[in-house]
Amino acid sequence: MNCKGILAEFNIEPTAQVSQIYKRAWDINNSYILKKSENPSEFEKSIMLSELLSFSGLPVIEYINTKDGKPYFVSGDGCYCLMKKITGKHLDPFSGDCRNNGAMLGKSVAALHQALSAITIEQGIYESSFINELETWIMPELIKTQLIGSFDDGVLPVCR
Repeated sequence: MNCKGILAEFNIEPTAQVSQIYKRAWDINNSYILKKSENPSEFEKSIMLSELLSFSGLPVIEYINTKDGKPYFVSGDGCYCLMKKITGKHLDPFSGDCRNNGAMLGKSVAALHQALSAITIEQGIYESSFINELETWIMPELIKTQLIGSFDDGVLPVCR
């Protein structure tokens, strides 16, 4: 992948600092996230859902259009979208005031649930494999952040 060439499609300077943060995601200047997919409908559905949730008043990711005004760029090796990086920091629900953290997370989940229940999507919904997400994204992130000890209950090997 020619990251600098792809970033040029989004009018990002070729001098941008790029660091890979996941298998198909890169941090750009600590301001943007570049994401790759082989399936353009994945981006189309994410973008549509973000727009619908935004209309509900929820804070959502802001997608950056290409210089051609499109929400993602298609190249020979896949599709790429660029998003503004969300400001703030990661909340570790197990540190600090757990009661306050739980209340805040509960309110956030409730607001998301209300917004999602008000949305009617006429097209098909992307069916993700939870086990695939667990194995390729969630578990590696838990191991990397050293939270795996809290959740290592032997369920994952049973699910395989």
